[in-house]
Amino acid sequence: MRLERAWRGLVQRFPKHPNFYIDTSAHTVQRYPRALVDYLRSNGSTKVLFGSDYPMVTPSHALAALDTLGLDASTKALFLGGYAQRVYQL
Repeated sequence: MRLERAWRGLVQRFPKHPNFYIDTSAHTVQRYPRALVDYLRSNGSTKVLFGSDYPMVTPSHALAALDTLGLDASTKALFLGGYAQRVYQL
């Protein structure tokens, strides 16, 4: 419960810092904090980047339950690499 509260406080600060991003490396979809998922669904598509922590966690394993997050197509595309391309100017 305390960790979830900490995540809620963290994601509330994201909009105040235009050059601050977070990635999901080292976690599978099932382990994403609820606050992070809620933020990603609402207005976090330009702040949350997918990361797998390869080779410890393969991308396919990290994303096995991606559809359970309930992301729309646009948010999913940004999360899976679209926004990283913008951030890193690829």
